[in-house]
Amino acid sequence: MSHACEDRCVGHVMAVSMTLNGLPASMVKQTKVMQRVQEEITKAQTLKETEEEKARKLPSTHPSSVEKAIPPGTDNTVPTDPEEKKRALDRSVMCTIMCCCNDHPAKGQSDQDLKQSCAHQVLQAADKAPEWTSRYKSELSWNMNLQTGESPQPMMHRDAWGNDTTEPSHYWQGRIAEVDGYRPGRGDIRRPDLVVVSDSSKPPSQDNIDQVVEFKFGQDRRDNDQDEAYRDIAGSRKKYSIYRVGGPQKDIEQGCNCQNPIQSVA
Repeated sequence: MSHACEDRCVGHVMAVSMTLNGLPASMVKQTKVMQRVQEEITKAQTLKETEEEKARKLPSTHPSSVEKAIPPGTDNTVPTDPEEKKRALDRSVMCTIMCCCNDHPAKGQSDQDLKQSCAHQVLQAADKAPEWTSRYKSELSWNMNLQTGESPQPMMHRDAWGNDTTEPSHYWQGRIAEVDGYRPGRGDIRRPDLVVVSDSSKPPSQDNIDQVVEFKFGQDRRDNDQDEAYRDIAGSRKKYSIYRVGGPQKDIEQGCNCQNPIQSVA
């Protein structure tokens, strides 16, 4: 798989997570996270400078990243209102990743584009680097087959005492026995593209979810049952978002301004 978008995006994801959810409680972890963020940002900046230098050397008939720069006067400031700031920075994470993966997807064995895999690759790297304390949790498996009134349960890695941690389960298939009457292909397990947590130091229980997000690229189809399941995981219709890049948005879907990911698209 290509790591192009990891190099471009991981530092941004980590920095936003740290801005909105803070650093880990441990001073040792804090130092490691700060060092890693700086390394990733430096890597992304070096890559950008290299690409811009190559673009300058292209014939004028070829479009370049320099020519695609954000137009003068574009508002890329971060709002000061706490809720608006959170929405804007979360949007910048989702759109930065989706725009990159739309242009630089991972590749399969038959050279097919793997845009969803690319997004997961970035988010997983940005969660693993700070020892699974990111605000952004990628492709968690959820037990949906529960008693009436119970909320869906995330499958997290457990510590030595059997308590859920903030790290995704290493092998959810081994936890199937916990899913009462598990039936393959019937939606007993759901895996949304992204779950955004309020408190990175705690597992993503329903009361610790800011947003559940589904990524759609190009003409990717929607599934009504999937949408409803993800609303159940979020606990509220208002906390479920669908972002689409590379194709026209439908009904509640949101688009991305790939030249300025922090800015909303009307």
